Amino acid sequence: MKLKIKAAIAGVAALGSLLAVAPSAFADGDPSDCPSGYACMWVDIHYLTGGSRFTHLDTYLYRATLPATYDHEASSAYNNASPAQNVYFYKPQKCAAGGSRFAMTSPNGDSDFTNGSPSGNFNDAVRSVVYDSSSLIYDCQHA
Repeated sequence: MKLKIKAAIAGVAALGSLLAVAPSAFADGDPSDCPSGYACMWVDIHYLTGGSRFTHLDTYLYRATLPATYDHEASSAYNNASPAQNVYFYKPQKCAAGGSRFAMTSPNGDSDFTNGSPSGNFNDAVRSVVYDSSSLIYDCQHA
């Protein structure tokens, strides 16, 4: 009888330790939620927006201006362009020529703009996005 009680207590303790670890294992979002052919942005770090991994802005081609929820709010991004090509994230709206920007290769992402990568302090600063194409960049700059 004492052995069964000890085994039950050990089982409960093991389950408790698993439950304590489990939530952190699923705390981050998953960049694979970004559809093939798109670049995606999340408002928070670790591919989350308000705690949801599924709430993100998907874009292809260009966005001269971002919707209010994402304008000056992005803290993580993933480039899932297909075929692989760079995507530029700009600080100024309308992909202003000469404005601060960084390129993200595909498939690649950055889960935390607050940690100094990409360089140039892009956390909560992205205002437009465009795929690496002279004609698309022109279109975005003149939108």
